[in-house]
Amino acid sequence: DGTSGYNDDSTSTLRPCLHYPTGMAVLNDNTIFVTDQKNQRLIRIDKRTNLNEYYTLSTIMGDAQTQQFDGDDGVPLACKPGPEGTCLNHPAQVVVRSMPYGRIILYFTDKDNHRICRIIMDSDGNNVTSFTTLAGSLEGEGSLQNDGEIRFQNPMGMALIVDNDHLCTMYIADIAN
Repeated sequence: DGTSGYNDDSTSTLRPCLHYPTGMAVLNDNTIFVTDQKNQRLIRIDKRTNLNEYYTLSTIMGDAQTQQFDGDDGVPLACKPGPEGTCLNHPAQVVVRSMPYGRIILYFTDKDNHRICRIIMDSDGNNVTSFTTLAGSLEGEGSLQNDGEIRFQNPMGMALIVDNDHLCTMYIADIAN
């Protein structure tokens, strides 16, 4: 119905409630991944087989209450939502890539934390096995710094091209540079 808001993970609904969704990626099985920007989270919406069934929302990372950066350590616990979870600050875009053995890789822009992140999930898409900041930092000063680190100032858009050798090229729209 177009009303913005918040559904928690315990909610099954005919109409998922989001607040400023800006990015979406879809797997071949119709599982949908969305950056729910003003709810500060990356979510998965499970497919439904007919119009009378409910959608199920699952938060992969983030929560609606926090926005500050708290780093990453590459372990699954850092990816869980909640007080000890990794905080997102206006996640903007997401792309998805299926890998051998059924693993799922999500790349997304964490716009106001000025970083590009990667999440690796198991084959059923229910468990995060790794979280990594690929590029960027909280400083968000933009361009290539003297230390050789790539920095962004509000990365918003992203595209991923995978060639025949399964090598990836990533393009980033960094709106404040």
